[in-house]
Amino acid sequence: MLNNGTTVLPYQPYGIGNWGIRKAIGKVVLDGSEDWTADYVRFKTPIPNSINVVSRKICYSNYFHYLESGTEEGGCFVYLAQAYLYPTSDITTVADFKTWLSTHNTIVYYQLETPTYTQITGTLAEQLENIYQYLLSQKEQTNISQVNNDLPFVISASALLDLSEEE
Repeated sequence: MLNNGTTVLPYQPYGIGNWGIRKAIGKVVLDGSEDWTADYVRFKTPIPNSINVVSRKICYSNYFHYLESGTEEGGCFVYLAQAYLYPTSDITTVADFKTWLSTHNTIVYYQLETPTYTQITGTLAEQLENIYQYLLSQKEQTNISQVNNDLPFVISASALLDLSEEE
């Protein structure tokens, strides 16, 4: 183990590390209780941990579709950590939009500003470690099987040269 600097760190043996999940997509359910503002023919509200950049970012929704540009009814995008939604033209005030949302809970998926990491522990971590160890290539022959034949099975494999034998 190498240690950079003057602070001595505890020894950590080499290993493959921990199993974990990286989440880079956020989800919010808009029900009309949010802090909405009217902005031209659209409505906007802050969304938690949303990417905060000066360009339109993708949002996916059960009632709205992503608008790369323009002001089309039924469109949405994320801009400066806020969700922008373009409802139908009969919704013209914040109060009308909040009322509509109260009966049409709108799910919005968006890119997180800061992805979250969750460590996988327990039985699932053991199963993943067993799969990892099992899928290491073996001398002469490596067998990989799949029980659920109806699902896709993608393998990216590599093997190390066995130097124990002379050619």
